[in-house]
Amino acid sequence: LNATNLFAASLSGSSSLTTASFAGAEMRDADLTNANLEHARFDGAIIEGADFSSSTLPFASFVGARMYAAKFDQAKLWEADFSRTALPTVDFNKAELTRSDF
Repeated sequence: LNATNLFAASLSGSSSLTTASFAGAEMRDADLTNANLEHARFDGAIIEGADFSSSTLPFASFVGARMYAAKFDQAKLWEADFSRTALPTVDFNKAELTRSDF
């Protein structure tokens, strides 16, 4: 899925996208709620208005991504890597961020 455009795509529910790569993708208004995205890569992606609420994202990588109005409400982001990531207006309400790197 590298460099894929996901405009208003719905990958929610029981989607298991473990180890998926969205590197360089454009994700605008994508619905990724309740998805299993363990070890997924979003490096260099443009993530705008995407909803990751209640998703499981341990060890996910967002290195160098640009995020605007993304929502991670109650997401599990243990040891996720957000280094060099632009995070204006990102909602981490009640997200679990244990050992994540910013």
